[in-house]
Amino acid sequence: MNQSVIFGDGCQWDTERNSVHFVAQQQGMTIHCYINLAALLALSGLEEAQPQQAIALFERFRFDIEDKAQELIDQEAVDEQGCLVINSI
Repeated sequence: MNQSVIFGDGCQWDTERNSVHFVAQQQGMTIHCYINLAALLALSGLEEAQPQQAIALFERFRFDIEDKAQELIDQEAVDEQGCLVINSI
């Protein structure tokens, strides 16, 4: 496991992106990470959920999501704005 990626404890719903926002840091650089509701639903096996349930789903699958985020960060899949978007797991 790459210890250079550190994930913060917090997360929040981003209405504009229809995603849960969480933060990672790698070598002092802040990376804003997003996982959309569709990816959370696919991960959980649910067919639908309200945005307010997204945080609970994120927390339930946090380790899987962070593993995927770390994999994408290692692949340098961060965009020009320093954001990482997870559309599927």
